[in-house]
Amino acid sequence: MSGMISSLRSRLTRITTRNTVANSLRSQLRTVWTRHRCARIVFSLSYHSGKMSPQECVDHLVDRAGHERSAAAAEVRRSIMGGYSPLYQAAYMLGGLQLRDMHRELVQGGKMSNRQFHDAILHKHSIPIELLRAYMTGQEL
Repeated sequence: MSGMISSLRSRLTRITTRNTVANSLRSQLRTVWTRHRCARIVFSLSYHSGKMSPQECVDHLVDRAGHERSAAAAEVRRSIMGGYSPLYQAAYMLGGLQLRDMHRELVQGGKMSNRQFHDAILHKHSIPIELLRAYMTGQEL
């Protein structure tokens, strides 16, 4: 009996360690994503308001978000020449945060599986978040 308890305790320790590592990696990824999105918001608004040159935008991405210089230059070039509005980056981050909240509410809240959540989002394509939330939670419009 003590051998089985020891084996179970060992397995539980490994599972707990794996979950701790996975949670730590998720947290780090959220931090990197947030830092990246914030840096893009700052450079986009600063460029469009005339407070930063394209080179200063590249420097900002390298210094603040840890981008490689060539990747930062491509990012700035795409943003400037792509015809994005000054608020595009802010809207992108807001949408991402809203989707995360909805995922937390629906998947982590046990109302649907991760697969059901993602399938529903892909099925509805590009609609406003509140309409998507209503569809996914069965709310009347």
